[in-house]
Amino acid sequence: MNLQTSVFKFRVAWGMLTRKPLPIRLRDEFNLWAGNGRGERMEREHRPFTERIFSQIQFRADDRILDLACGEGWASRLLATSIPHDVEITGVDISDEMIRRAAAKSCAFPNMAFCCGPAHSLSFPPESFTKAFCIESFYYFENQELVLRELKRVLRPGGELFLVFCLYQQNPGSFGFLNWVRVPVHVRAIAEYERMLENEGWTEVEAEELVSDEISHNGPGFHDRALCLRARKPL
Repeated sequence: MNLQTSVFKFRVAWGMLTRKPLPIRLRDEFNLWAGNGRGERMEREHRPFTERIFSQIQFRADDRILDLACGEGWASRLLATSIPHDVEITGVDISDEMIRRAAAKSCAFPNMAFCCGPAHSLSFPPESFTKAFCIESFYYFENQELVLRELKRVLRPGGELFLVFCLYQQNPGSFGFLNWVRVPVHVRAIAEYERMLENEGWTEVEAEELVSDEISHNGPGFHDRALCLRARKPL
């Protein structure tokens, strides 16, 4: 274990011991994940579902896309290889180490930018983006309703939102994750998420369960299925 990773590990333990605010604990936790190489693992585990979702979206040359909780930027790079080159993609993550690695790995993409910050307080003017997606992160957000309001604020009228994640009530194979994750997470039912989006003023709310092509044969697995929530900001 190198010195940097040791520092990240100490900060995670100290944050738990002193009950630091959740945004600080999330930053420290994901800095440690980056130090342990979990950024690459997240891409391997979540890329199949993400590719399926991206293939269903109609992208345009005038799109401006937000990748919320982008990690090391793998989903942004995946997207950039299959859409018009002048489409701007902006990644945001609470982890400064994830952002540093995302920027370093994305030098070949001049249409891509990354910044560090919390999901509940985005540093963009209103109506900055036409589309926003969040891959395998929405259940970490302490106040999910507040995050949805921020996303609605920064999307243009008619803008599209895509939330994709594996931890939800209808996926019992994901519950083992709760035994070792060191920050609080939400485990809600599909209907709860649909109501949440509708209550926050989103329209055309749709929920779809995606089933993996490689179902685990050793009992239910975390990545056997994923929930995709789609919604639109009203015109």
